[in-house]
Amino acid sequence: MNITGMHIHYLLYCERKLWLYSHNINMEYTSEIVKDGKIIHETSYDRRSEKLKNIDIGSGKIDYIDNKNKIIHETKRSSNNIDSSIYQLKLYLYTLNDVSFTGLIEIPKEKKKYKIILNQEDKITLENHFIKINEVVCGQIPKKLNSKKCNLCSYYEYCYS
Repeated sequence: MNITGMHIHYLLYCERKLWLYSHNINMEYTSEIVKDGKIIHETSYDRRSEKLKNIDIGSGKIDYIDNKNKIIHETKRSSNNIDSSIYQLKLYLYTLNDVSFTGLIEIPKEKKKYKIILNQEDKITLENHFIKINEVVCGQIPKKLNSKKCNLCSYYEYCYS
């Protein structure tokens, strides 16, 4: 199984969402929040070279890569669930396997930036996440979270109707 940034993000957000996504049940296209995030991604930082945007590295698509300064940029809609966004970017750094690169999460609406590095402890954590992702995906569908964050989830109707 090719583990992507979405797998990492969903593992840290909701195991049920990870399981559904991994079994080709995709509800993201119905979400206004996802649509808003795509607009922010497409309209922010418009001076960046198109050739260096949306670079597919197998484990996901890097929003923008600055080869000169060795920075991988990820644009996010908000700082909600920042931990999953951080590990999503750390997966990209792990995949590149080039210690000269760092990451930068940019949140234009909040005017926030988070500098991300990948260390040995992060690599071990990611490898443990890979094991957990496989366990979740190969197991039975996890129970609903019944959390406040469920209200904003694109899978809400699937889980609660």
